[in-house]
Amino acid sequence: NSLPDWRWFKGETSTPWYNSLKLFRQLSPGDWSTVVDQVAEELKTQVKETSHKIPQRELISQKSPPQVIVKSSPKNALRPQCAIITPVGPGHAEIYKEAERSIRDACVRSPGPFCKVIPFRIDDQQGKIGRSRARNFAVEQAAAQGIEWVFFLDADDVLVPDTFANVEPLLDDYDAIWGQIFSFQDGSKQAERREGQLGPTNRFEDVLNADPFHSLQMGHFVRTEIAAANPFDESLDVGEDFHYYMRIWAKHRCIKINEPLFANRRGRHSIGPRSGTGHEWTVRVNQMLNQYRNQPATSPAQQVVAPMKLAIYGMMRSGTTLLCDKLTVPDHGLILLEPNIHLNNWPDQVLKQMQEFGLDVSEEAWKKADESPESFQSYFNRRLLPKLQSLDYWGVKMVNFANWQSFLEMYPPEHLILCVRDLRDVILSALDLAPKLDLFVDDNWIEKRAIQTAKSLVEMAKRPHTLVRYDDMCQQPELIDKLAEQLGLPGLGNHRMSLEAVPHRKYEDDKHAGTVTTNSVNRYLREPNGPTKELAERVFRICKEYNEAFGYTEDNLATSVTSFAVPGVIEEKPLKSNAAQLDEFWKNDQLANIIPQNADLGAFPEGWDVRPVLWEQLKEHIKRSVLEIGCGYGRLCQAFPTDYYLGLDVNPQAIQTAEQTHPGYEFQTIGFCDEYPKTNAALLYTVLLHIDDETIKPMLERICRSSDVILIAEILGKERWRRTGNPPVFNRDFQDYIQLMMQQGYYLSSCIEKPYEHYPETNISFLKFQRMPGK
Repeated sequence: NSLPDWRWFKGETSTPWYNSLKLFRQLSPGDWSTVVDQVAEELKTQVKETSHKIPQRELISQKSPPQVIVKSSPKNALRPQCAIITPVGPGHAEIYKEAERSIRDACVRSPGPFCKVIPFRIDDQQGKIGRSRARNFAVEQAAAQGIEWVFFLDADDVLVPDTFANVEPLLDDYDAIWGQIFSFQDGSKQAERREGQLGPTNRFEDVLNADPFHSLQMGHFVRTEIAAANPFDESLDVGEDFHYYMRIWAKHRCIKINEPLFANRRGRHSIGPRSGTGHEWTVRVNQMLNQYRNQPATSPAQQVVAPMKLAIYGMMRSGTTLLCDKLTVPDHGLILLEPNIHLNNWPDQVLKQMQEFGLDVSEEAWKKADESPESFQSYFNRRLLPKLQSLDYWGVKMVNFANWQSFLEMYPPEHLILCVRDLRDVILSALDLAPKLDLFVDDNWIEKRAIQTAKSLVEMAKRPHTLVRYDDMCQQPELIDKLAEQLGLPGLGNHRMSLEAVPHRKYEDDKHAGTVTTNSVNRYLREPNGPTKELAERVFRICKEYNEAFGYTEDNLATSVTSFAVPGVIEEKPLKSNAAQLDEFWKNDQLANIIPQNADLGAFPEGWDVRPVLWEQLKEHIKRSVLEIGCGYGRLCQAFPTDYYLGLDVNPQAIQTAEQTHPGYEFQTIGFCDEYPKTNAALLYTVLLHIDDETIKPMLERICRSSDVILIAEILGKERWRRTGNPPVFNRDFQDYIQLMMQQGYYLSSCIEKPYEHYPETNISFLKFQRMPGK
């Protein structure tokens, strides 16, 4: 067959699927002589172009540095590149091969936040150039190529396997990142942590006051423009490393983390004319440190550490939202509702809260930042924190305990309030709320969340705190007044700002008629025997340490409540939603119903290769990413280049098969009601026919929040195709999709039909929708 793979297109010599390759074509089958002639001419051109670079040959390795291209993690497709800069001095040419191998191994393990990792080897076998000049030249080259980050790795050192993964959460918030010092003896493969070294810190004074041998080493990440603006001093043969470190730490946001980034090899130091002794280095570096120590204190732009008045952490369904509102006093102080600042999501309720409170927060600026690569924490520190600090006080209310230790270190509270409740009542209350949530919350999620939170609360209670028990607060509402007085607040808020910011919480206000009541205290006693009560009892038994710490024991089955009366109505256990049932079915379906089985048609029941059509439909829209929702085992992923594609599915086995079958492509499992990541274009190929009429609208809302362009491929025809069964199918008519998407603010920009040969006289329709201007 004289035709190449379709991804090379007609008559083209390059393709985004293989952007490092060039295709040479036969003019007719067997015409290799023409191909050989074309290759020969191309090589001549390459040699001629290379010859213009000869003046720089003293700095560039005779061998072209290898380029390691790796696929980034899928948070979003706008990922930076990283150059690994290594001067190779006298006696280090062979040992550098191990360093280079460690780079490849780390990339294979995880590229972390980077889309490309590129080794820059600078040869200095005669030792005439010097480390500083070599590094500076490489930084200039990286900057010229638009590479955003560099990592300085000495030739005799190696990266650790998780180098890139270790810095992924930090890239938005810091300009330079160091790790813990690990070293190994030449010939050994076992690295050991250096004892007595400086621990994790982002404080310049900590670095200044530490023994330099135990503080920082060369292997670190730094933004390229910052490295270029702070070059190594080429006049120094020793101490140039700390001379550079001091300038970076004094002026920029730097951190030393608790994980290693590289391992230092002992016993193979450079021996060229510009190498120094350990004694000379120690003397020179301590002189530098003393100079900085004697300078007036400066305030480098490090990560914001912003004290706050109070932090409310509590078990779900334990009255934390009520406290949030009561302790928010208009014109004085605001308690943010579950901002999760450090968890890289964008909590829209915080925008509503701040606007309702009267703070000038632009919704347009919020949305623009949300669509940008900037993390929420960076945006919060830069834009929202100054507004909060202008108030008499501010604080947070949290029920998500993920990384709570680091959060409280970054935003230390003057007062820590812990809210607890009998776990049996917690479980029953959470099951009541679950059907009202947009997100998928089932029995398993509630059980797991309650147990994890209970453990975190026990640990957090070891810190100074004020304990608020739900039972006590409901029986004695005046305790809230006393708490406000204890905290030094000007009074209590008389509003439900937090409830209004999250609509599903409003039912709480209606349930208790806008006041604090005992209606939900000891509700466990009213629960009839059955699966719901069994779940509550199981969680209670598992969390024995929580019960003992906060006064909930088997001996004290109920807290005495003076106004408590047992009603005669038995509450019903909420039924699983359609979304929950769909999620459960597809997670357990393995690979049975991904495509119709047809031995003659194989992987394409359509009877033809679908992938070129998908590429033609979406290529004009794809700048950085394309998202396939319901990707199954990835049969369509090759419609798009690896650097652009992310496939999502609720079926774990399908995702596992996809990863094994299509290495280089990115796949992830996702909860049925999870938010979708931002993308240039979203593809749903024969997915929506499996979504019932009740569930499809909220699903489309989430999809529309992620993309301005949505391609829906479906077999249309409600009357012909709809049926019950396992699974049921919910085929729709053309006008159904037009109406559904118009409700979301989208118009149909193109529609094409193709045959679907598995079903006789059947077509599949490709409906491309785009967001209406201004929507």
